[in-house]
Amino acid sequence: MSNRCKICGDASIGIQFGVRACRGCSAFFRRTIVEKRQYDCWRNERCKVIPGVRNSCRECRFKRCVKLGMKEERVQPRRDKNMTIVVANPLTPPHTRKDVPTTSKNSDVLSRLSAGFETYMIAKKAVFITKRPELAVFEHDEMITVPASEKVELEMLTFPSTYAVLRDYFLDFVEMDKQVKFKLLDAFLGRFYQLERVWVTAQRFVKTKQFHKYALSAYDYIDMTRQEDFFQDDIEAQKSFQPYAVVLQQFARKIDSLEVDQKEFAALIGLMAVHIVASLYADKADKQLRKILDELQEHVSKRYSDRHKRVAQIILLLRDVETTTEMFNECFFLGVVVNDIYRQALDRLGEISDYYV
Repeated sequence: MSNRCKICGDASIGIQFGVRACRGCSAFFRRTIVEKRQYDCWRNERCKVIPGVRNSCRECRFKRCVKLGMKEERVQPRRDKNMTIVVANPLTPPHTRKDVPTTSKNSDVLSRLSAGFETYMIAKKAVFITKRPELAVFEHDEMITVPASEKVELEMLTFPSTYAVLRDYFLDFVEMDKQVKFKLLDAFLGRFYQLERVWVTAQRFVKTKQFHKYALSAYDYIDMTRQEDFFQDDIEAQKSFQPYAVVLQQFARKIDSLEVDQKEFAALIGLMAVHIVASLYADKADKQLRKILDELQEHVSKRYSDRHKRVAQIILLLRDVETTTEMFNECFFLGVVVNDIYRQALDRLGEISDYYV
């Protein structure tokens, strides 16, 4: 008999509500029933439940639980300390998903891009928790510092789920053969990672005036006053990446000073994707560009009297994306020269990319 979770394929903890399931799927099913949660799928219920990325679509995950045999009647109701059943407040509406907006096939592009970024963050956290279980109990804004060698390993592990999200959310408007796909993903990933870091740095560190720190993801960071925690005894690498830290912090401060919101940030990701695709798929890129700009203008008009000026400010941030990416590439190249860790990372990423792309 298989000892895997019937829902997602992860390691099971035994029979849960009628089927063999893992701790995560069991807890998810119980919460959904007890709290009477309701979810919405923006992809017309065509999502796949991927091991390690179980939260990517809660509606499809719940329906899979039911389809494969989990029984609602086997879930015990919530009780208080006196063992009295707690009845939900009838005036309180059921919980709905906040991470992915309710959309249809003709949904707006910016909401889809926002959903893609949220899905990416969830997928990345799932991988991080497998290596750093303490993250599972951290508060929302708590972060850790991991050594460079471990960070490289974590990034390798996140690539498959990252690739799936980029393909399905950010570059889904073009069909690509393998050769072109690798070229586009290579260009997109480098810039996307910088945007992720800048966004988190602005939210976590610039707003709190911790200018000596910058994020590497939503879960780990580098403290420039304690760089040895990340680089260990690699003094040359510390020096090599110093210019990158300065440029990234400058970009994060600009994001903060402009008060870029989540929809505008999603638009920036979309504009970046369009810019990369334009040279190969001009017609599709132009169509996507018009959609993004139309929705961005509509969005900013709710906050700004001069919507054209605001849209221009967002577009001009693309230059900062390029500057930050170029600086990282230069610093990484120097790192490859002085440290085998970065050279091995390039080789390993090439192998993984060739397998998945």
